[in-house]
Amino acid sequence: MLAEAYYLFGKVELPKDLTKAAEWYSKSLQLLDKRGPSFEKGRLFMNLGYVAKGNKLPDLAESYFDLARKTFIEAKSERGFKQFSGLFKSTKNKLQDFDKGTQAQILMKSGTESLNQKKTFAAKRDLTKSLYLFSDDKTGDFNYQKIFCHNRLALAYILEDSLSEAFRQMELAKQYNRTEFENNLTIQSSFTEANYRYFQATKQWKKALTEYEKLSNIKTEKLEKDREAAISNLYLKYDTNKKEELLKTQQSVIALNEKNLNLQRWFLIGLGTLLVALGGTLFYVFKLYKSNKHISQRNALLLTEQNHRVKNNLQFISSMLNVQKETLRNAGATREIEGIQLRIESMAILQRTLYSGKELSKINIGDFIEEVIDNVLISCDSEYIETEIRIPETHLSTDTSMAIGLIITELCLNSCKYAFKGINNPLISVTMQEQNRNILLFYTDNGIGMDSKILNKSHKGGFGLEMIRLQVEQLNGSIQFENINTIKIEFPSINTMT
Repeated sequence: MLAEAYYLFGKVELPKDLTKAAEWYSKSLQLLDKRGPSFEKGRLFMNLGYVAKGNKLPDLAESYFDLARKTFIEAKSERGFKQFSGLFKSTKNKLQDFDKGTQAQILMKSGTESLNQKKTFAAKRDLTKSLYLFSDDKTGDFNYQKIFCHNRLALAYILEDSLSEAFRQMELAKQYNRTEFENNLTIQSSFTEANYRYFQATKQWKKALTEYEKLSNIKTEKLEKDREAAISNLYLKYDTNKKEELLKTQQSVIALNEKNLNLQRWFLIGLGTLLVALGGTLFYVFKLYKSNKHISQRNALLLTEQNHRVKNNLQFISSMLNVQKETLRNAGATREIEGIQLRIESMAILQRTLYSGKELSKINIGDFIEEVIDNVLISCDSEYIETEIRIPETHLSTDTSMAIGLIITELCLNSCKYAFKGINNPLISVTMQEQNRNILLFYTDNGIGMDSKILNKSHKGGFGLEMIRLQVEQLNGSIQFENINTIKIEFPSINTMT
């Protein structure tokens, strides 16, 4: 997995920095050298050849291409023959240089390419030769290739309107079908396409339609699996990048510790020679050694102490504001300070939630929003307002959670102040869902409603509205009214889900 990650990093750097690309490819190759020949190893030689070619080193590039060719041949990699077919064009007229299995693979690919170009004569020639070479196989290891060749021959005969021969080739293909191929989409696609073309040519329209639908479903399933693989690679790249950064940090700490230990060791050796004359100095050095021994333990407590200080500082700021509020006689100023206190409390809730749990970098957003809303309702003496939180088990990064917490604080505070005058059974509802790689957050109350114009950028609102806009921008998202009682906030889920 790490070798694949290094390869992906090199692929990203290849268009921009050939030197960095070569470094990543070399790291990946070091990990794969311990294994035998494989498609992945041949692919690395190909890309190193491209780097050498880009650096105008044609001899080195050709050496890498030769290594790639030999690796694909030794690994009998059908994927390598297909993806880097140009690598084998120069050897097409020297098939005898390869073993029979490799000759058959090359001829099978050549025949398939000819069939795609509707060159039926060349396709039949190469596919028939390929089957002849595969015929020596008594182990069943090449049943996959035999099925593929017979079905491709059937398609060639259908194009020539030789339907009886096409049917014979399809029947021959069925002889090699095994239970292990039932979930092989390539094999099933091969059978289904041959059936579809045959029924179409013989005007058995109902059967042709059935096979066409099966073929479409198989292609759709293949596309879905390719998409899932692409997404997995993206996540793998992201996770590997984080691990690389963590590894670099750990290596720096280890190097620093080793340096300190080496210095201490030589210092103690020097002091050992002066043990009698410098007893007092030796005692001092011993105390210093004991102190350094406990450094790692103190560092382990540093993060916990820092977090306690952040929490205490937020509580101290809130207390200072509370004292200041008691001295004010202006109702508007008092409300502003209460709003600031609520925002500080939201940050404190995030801090408390983050470091009281098992994870240090992600938040259960449903629990967090529920606690933020409860805090606002208590602060506004509005506990009578019912709440409804419908959020699936979702964890977001700390930055994203902080922005959402401040937005919910402002919206809930606004509802408590203005929404429920004369409203029976007041209710605040928050829902969240993921759609098309975006997160949709809906805030709803059953109050008197709001004017949708307040969300326009041209509308100058108060500090709370500006706070909401600022947080939405931080999320790279958008905010709009669904109706006068519902606000929808949409932002991309990439890099926020953890």
